[in-house]
Amino acid sequence: MFFLISGFVLTLSIEKNGRMSIDGLTFFKVRFRRFLPMTAIGLVNGALLMGGASPVSMTIANIALGLVMVPNLFSGGDIFPLNSVQWSLMQELLANIAHGFVLKRMNDRQLAQLAGVLALLLIVSIAVLGENTGGPGVNNWWQGLPRGGFSYVAGMLLARRRLIAPPGPVVSWQLSLLAPVVIIVLINQFPTANWRGPVRVIGDIVTCLVLFPWCLWVASSAPVPARVGIWLRRAGRLSFPIYAVHLPIIRVLAPANEVMARTYPGHYAMLHALALVASFAAASVIAIIQTVWAQRARRAVGQRVPQPS
Repeated sequence: MFFLISGFVLTLSIEKNGRMSIDGLTFFKVRFRRFLPMTAIGLVNGALLMGGASPVSMTIANIALGLVMVPNLFSGGDIFPLNSVQWSLMQELLANIAHGFVLKRMNDRQLAQLAGVLALLLIVSIAVLGENTGGPGVNNWWQGLPRGGFSYVAGMLLARRRLIAPPGPVVSWQLSLLAPVVIIVLINQFPTANWRGPVRVIGDIVTCLVLFPWCLWVASSAPVPARVGIWLRRAGRLSFPIYAVHLPIIRVLAPANEVMARTYPGHYAMLHALALVASFAAASVIAIIQTVWAQRARRAVGQRVPQPS
């Protein structure tokens, strides 16, 4: 869903009248500037919370590699050990580079053919791994390429279709925004979510190739009242920073959660609340930093920075 939204939103932002409103190199600079504050704070956050498990020299090396979006393929675990969700930011940046230099030149038919090839590769990846969780680890980093590639290209196709013929409302805006959340919750509660084998493989394929693109298309067709849009934009400014910092916080609190669950079952939810508050607090700080950083970026490139996904 993350890559789908990214391809969709960025295409709407920078492709106007069949032409890209920003050159590839500038687009790359803008996107890298967009990622840098979240990446840096996420890495420092991970180093402070989890870095004690590794030698200082290794922690410094992982920070340096992470700042330039270079994976550590020799870590023995995650390719970004301090903040494993950064693998998706790397995939996002690769997709942005492809968008700025190659994909923008493709017509819709060529883009659809590319999406078909990437979909086949994604199906093979899911079948090999048994689920669509490839990308973060040293042993499955290559599976992140079709995972991010298909979804980003599919998002581009949906955006181009919307630019040509905006869809009419399919359902109310409330239902359109709730649909992906409900699907994700049901998938995780459905018994097959814990199974392995053909059922899990088919479930992940259908979800990622059919259900999520459908959710995005339905949501894009629903007009949102202005007063609601204000709050959604505010929430959107926090969504990316929360994504950048939440995992180290959750991982650090995980052992305490297990102890609390066994010892004080009634207080178990308190640590979940603490993780949530800590993530929101960190995200708020990052959002402020990002606002200042974005203003500098606009002055640097001399034009409006595309809105992030």
